[in-house]
Amino acid sequence: MKLVFLLLGVLAWAQQPTPVPVPADGFYLGPVSTNYTIDVFYDHLCSDSKDAFPALYQYWTANQAWLGMNIHIFPLPYHDFSFVVAQAGRYIQQNYPTKFMNFVTYMFNYQYIILNNSPSWDFPTVQSKVAGLTNQATGVAYNEVLSALDDSNINMSSRYSYKYSSSRTMTGTPLYLINDVWVPEVTDYTTYSQWVSFFSGLNS
Repeated sequence: MKLVFLLLGVLAWAQQPTPVPVPADGFYLGPVSTNYTIDVFYDHLCSDSKDAFPALYQYWTANQAWLGMNIHIFPLPYHDFSFVVAQAGRYIQQNYPTKFMNFVTYMFNYQYIILNNSPSWDFPTVQSKVAGLTNQATGVAYNEVLSALDDSNINMSSRYSYKYSSSRTMTGTPLYLINDVWVPEVTDYTTYSQWVSFFSGLNS
């Protein structure tokens, strides 16, 4: 019976209208006004996101004068404890924005620690490990991050962000919108040269 109530609760949550995020969802990098903005949907524990991130970030870094990039974290339910990592990232994004890209890079590089060990971890252990990794990535105190993982406001903010990505009909990661248009052909890009060719084509 408890399972029935849980499933009904999840269904009710899923059918609720998407809250308007304030501020707008995502972590934005680049100029305020630009002809091109790429919205990126990543999961910190997604191996495909890990493989895709370095090339796009390198391309954005080389072209940040004209290219906007908005990073959305979309924790996928089939990656165990990806939501916990997303909460830690949400806390860093909101409270230490200059450290957020350090967090993103570090979590991709060390996602295997969670992916390989999470089947044998209980929830408190996962929280402790994520807090420790976040401390290593950003320098933010372990206990501060651990407290944030039990913060109802951070939890709700992370849920709203997840619901935003769902409302954009994102079904996995990595996925991309360019100027608010889904561009499926770039989904498998993992090299700098692929992004060079793509934007060269847009500008030709």
